[in-house]
Amino acid sequence: RKGPDGLPSKCPCTERKKIVIGGVTHGITTDVFWDTVYAAAEQGAKDMNIDLRFDRFEPQSSQKVLYRKMSAKILSLCQDGVDGLFVTISDPTLIDAVKRCKELDVEVLTINAGIAASKELGLLHHIGMVEENAGYLSGFKMADMATFTKAFCLNPFPDLPVLGERCTGFETAMGELGIEYLGQVDVPDDNIRLFRTIVEEAVGAGGSWEGYGMLLVAPAVVPALMELKKLHTDFQSASFDTTPAIYEALAHGDMLFGIDQQPYIQGYAPIPILTHAATTKQHFFNFAIESGPSFVTSPPSSDMVACQSGAFAVCPKQPFESYSYVNTALIGLGIFFFSLQAAAAVGFLGWMAKFRKTTVVNWSQPEFLSVVAIGCLTIASAILPLSIQGGYRYERDAITLEETDVLNEDIHKVDAACMAVPWLICTGFVLTYSALVAKLRRIDEIMRNAEHFIRVTVTKRKYLPIIAVLLSIMVALLLAWQLVSPLRWEREVIGTDVYTGYPTESIGRCTSEHFAAFAGSCAAFVGFCLIYALVLSYRTRHMAMEWSESKFIAASVLYLLQLLLLGVPILVIARENTNAYYMVLSLILFLMSFGTTLLIFAPKVILKEIRESQRRENVANVIGRQGDQRSSIGTTATNTLRKGSYDSSGQKDVKNESGGEQ
Repeated sequence: RKGPDGLPSKCPCTERKKIVIGGVTHGITTDVFWDTVYAAAEQGAKDMNIDLRFDRFEPQSSQKVLYRKMSAKILSLCQDGVDGLFVTISDPTLIDAVKRCKELDVEVLTINAGIAASKELGLLHHIGMVEENAGYLSGFKMADMATFTKAFCLNPFPDLPVLGERCTGFETAMGELGIEYLGQVDVPDDNIRLFRTIVEEAVGAGGSWEGYGMLLVAPAVVPALMELKKLHTDFQSASFDTTPAIYEALAHGDMLFGIDQQPYIQGYAPIPILTHAATTKQHFFNFAIESGPSFVTSPPSSDMVACQSGAFAVCPKQPFESYSYVNTALIGLGIFFFSLQAAAAVGFLGWMAKFRKTTVVNWSQPEFLSVVAIGCLTIASAILPLSIQGGYRYERDAITLEETDVLNEDIHKVDAACMAVPWLICTGFVLTYSALVAKLRRIDEIMRNAEHFIRVTVTKRKYLPIIAVLLSIMVALLLAWQLVSPLRWEREVIGTDVYTGYPTESIGRCTSEHFAAFAGSCAAFVGFCLIYALVLSYRTRHMAMEWSESKFIAASVLYLLQLLLLGVPILVIARENTNAYYMVLSLILFLMSFGTTLLIFAPKVILKEIRESQRRENVANVIGRQGDQRSSIGTTATNTLRKGSYDSSGQKDVKNESGGEQ
């Protein structure tokens, strides 16, 4: 592109974040009308991506004090170099401050109040109702909807000129309609009893209320008016603005209408208008942008009321949030680990069933070994609930993204998965080593009686209670944990957007208030089972391998201790990384279960194959010896026949050396 001078031209982009818009209004914090105005301005600032400086004043001791503070704020913002300013000129004392802003080349527009002063000062726009015109139209609307011959204008804030303008317009309408106007009645906004007294005096003690019409120029006294309506039902009324109290009065037929001046537009519109005026130097030709009056004769729907009370909140553009979920490939690997252990457990159980009549399997007490296989499979199955993950415990607000008090409907499933992990790990350990303890206890008793040459019959059923007792103790510990302080899924925000404060990264984990106490108790009991198994392994170390696996049980315990010594510190370090934590814990569980399974069952398989090989070799040797014996008998007979011959009668035929017969 080239400019008028023929040289290349370039229009720089606008950095909206550097644009500053200021606002100063008379809407104090206790005036609910202004809640929507302020909320709308903030939404406009977010939408336009600009910096908004719009503070709200607390109630002051007098209106003069408020106007003084407003003037000071206006001057401060303009001297700080804002790019645009919107104000309410609710009193002439504010005009000098606005003039100074004009001298500083700050674009200014007015909202809500001060249209006359705004036009006189040559400001950009006025956004709001033309107050006197709104009062005028209200009078005609009341007369159209009801019949009354006398009218009042009730004003709770007589110091506000804008409210006086509404009464002036209402008075004009009453004059044109031929209705007697009894003037403006100043009423309190915070004393219902005094309000009633003042209005009753205006009507006249003992007089009839029929034929009276009253216009409220501010909604602050609607509750007081409704209390008065309970005593005097015949008068007609209407009010400026729209509030829940006005909607309720409309629903019950106690009020003709409310006047909506669209406060949302008054708060929102100045932001884009001033932003474009600062960046493009363009604006509307019309000076007055009227937002009312709009007459509301019936309450809106509940959805509309909710939207109005929430200032038509806009769903924000939410930044991407990383939930730190475990990678699906790692979950697949964990399932593969479990599948390997399941195949090993089922395979060894099938092997025992197939060769149950062999000496190796029969003497190894297969009932106890079956429990060991199931216990190892139970430990490995804890990998499966580790892959179950969830979002936030409570639903998050669509606007603020803060947690509400509404519970996530899927959180119970994740909580169940959290507690399933210790249940599976601990019960799996106890099943595995209680079965080995019972097996070793039986062997130990047989050995001790054998040392004293005592012949006893020790049934397997006698030692099954050992498994039941140890398992019951562990179940009691886990049940106490479940009831007192169960593991629950919680998600913690660990990163937020620097501009919006919305979460950008969070991590979920299972937590419990008394985790250390209960986990420590379960670990201590598992440790007791392991140590007891070691002791019994030592005592039965001289038993033949067909009867006992003491060496391999001791090896499995030492293997587990070594695995835990290496794995637990790594697990603690990986706590903040969900992928690493899942991978390390899954690997530990797999190696625990798979390693124990191999150490207990693999020697049995090998021994069985050795015994089978020896048996086949022995059979071959026996067959070989029998063959040798038969061969020896045959050879002896042949040699005998070769030494002489016999006649048919069995007599040996002997010849002399010359070959003749003797």
